[in-house]
Amino acid sequence: TASGSSIAVAEDVGAHTQANKHVDTLSVILLTYHVYEKELGYVQGMSDLLSPLYVVCGGDEVESFWCFVAFMQRMKSNFLRDQSGMKKQLSTLQNLLSVMDPELYRHFEKAGALNLFFCYRWILILFKREFPFEDVVNFWECTWTDYYSTQFHLFVALAVLESHRDVILRYLVEFDEVLKYCNDLSMTIELDSTLAQAEVLFLSFFQIVADIDRRRAETDDTVQIRRRKKAPATGTSSSPTDELQTVSLPVVEDNLRELLVPGK
Repeated sequence: TASGSSIAVAEDVGAHTQANKHVDTLSVILLTYHVYEKELGYVQGMSDLLSPLYVVCGGDEVESFWCFVAFMQRMKSNFLRDQSGMKKQLSTLQNLLSVMDPELYRHFEKAGALNLFFCYRWILILFKREFPFEDVVNFWECTWTDYYSTQFHLFVALAVLESHRDVILRYLVEFDEVLKYCNDLSMTIELDSTLAQAEVLFLSFFQIVADIDRRRAETDDTVQIRRRKKAPATGTSSSPTDELQTVSLPVVEDNLRELLVPGK
């Protein structure tokens, strides 16, 4: 209902604190969006996406509203009631991790953290709470270019995990530990180095997919690899030998191929 949305908006943007005209304006914009986008309405977290736009627009209510509408065209799937958009992105990130860092993937699996819920906030509001304001604005502008991928933010998430993989692998063995550690990274992540690492990860992934596709085009979906055969039991004079084994090439899932699609 409209009254219920009013309460939710007020709580989300902090209207329960001392009166502030900017908070009031943000509430009006979000309530207007609730009416404008009836099927989606207002969902908690949208205020995080609106507030930087409001600042950049100099507090202009109309301009901020239409910028927010345009931004939500990109972000709408994050706020679907059934959470299908978020589930898909977390699943894609999980698959990407399995390709790029199988060791970390297995560690999360063992720790009961393979759902990657500790990345949920990063993706939901596009790292809004992870960087200082200026970095948030610069990061959003970078992702909006869609230069490499329309889902480049997932490579950024992977880059953050890779930057802390040693700590995670050595010390964090339970889901709650991983969750707390990742939440505590807020305002400590260095933007430029993270974007550089995300770029490297994207290019590496691009090359992996290209190599798999090339091998599939040249063979019958299998490839022979040379593996060392274990030496016989003690007491024999035979030495370890190499043997050729035929293995199937990995399959690149459709959701991973979508990561390679740049903007139009």
